[in-house]
Amino acid sequence: MGRLLGERHVRYGLLWRLGVETGLRISDLLGLRVADIQREFRLREQKNSHEKCMELSEGIIWEFESYVEKNGLQLSDYVFYSHESKKGKPVTRQWVNMQIGRVAKIRGLESIGTHSMRKIYACKLFGATRCLKSVQRAMGHKYASTTLAYLQDLLYQAIGS
Repeated sequence: MGRLLGERHVRYGLLWRLGVETGLRISDLLGLRVADIQREFRLREQKNSHEKCMELSEGIIWEFESYVEKNGLQLSDYVFYSHESKKGKPVTRQWVNMQIGRVAKIRGLESIGTHSMRKIYACKLFGATRCLKSVQRAMGHKYASTTLAYLQDLLYQAIGS
């Protein structure tokens, strides 16, 4: 998905990779400014005010720096800026969902949207740790049943049920 989104526009490929690598909600991703993204950074999540600490891979840092340079972004600019606002506002969640939906349709996938990035992050984390409690904590879920639903949703999509 990330590669295909990146072929449409580098911004959406970067957004997908960052979402899958961090598990951030789309509202938090769209609120990021260039100065926010570093190899290691902290972010206070909008939905629940939890502070999340993240470490990004070298690959995504390289991709981010290349994107910033190519687009002439300043530290105060939104990373995922809207062209109409001349970098003064981020793209909307609805617009990103539409871009993801278009690529998903090309791949023959259904029910893929912005929240799928968080679900993929949860599945990757569960695969690495095999610990539901760790995933629940990382996702900021109050109940383990919510985390299980994330994992099941993606599993069902993967096997076509």
